[in-house]
Amino acid sequence: MMLKEAKPNDIDTLFSMYTDDFVYIHDVYGGLYPRASLYEKSLRNMQAGHFNMSADRCKILNIMTSLNAAAVERLEINSGQVHLSIFELKGDKVPRSSSTGSKPTIKRPAGLISQCRATLQQCRPV
Repeated sequence: MMLKEAKPNDIDTLFSMYTDDFVYIHDVYGGLYPRASLYEKSLRNMQAGHFNMSADRCKILNIMTSLNAAAVERLEINSGQVHLSIFELKGDKVPRSSSTGSKPTIKRPAGLISQCRATLQQCRPV
């Protein structure tokens, strides 16, 4: 979605994976971002030319799944930071996603997989 050649229908495709009451929780910034405001901001940023990347910005390191959740550990290529995101699942949609921040290193932070497993076990069934 953040690539230079992205179109508004790419945003629509991404947001079609979210439930109507989807919320993104950013633990580092303490923010709760509902689907509607994220969608509007994404369109606004695209129209303003802020999505201008010419290459992928992340590499997936690990994906761990459970019955009602998935955790994705990814490397931000330019900065070397490792991020962990949790996606709760409800049928074939995502009602909630959270990001636990990053570590300023390319090496996998000690305990990240354990943290991820613990977080997945705490996810409430949806």
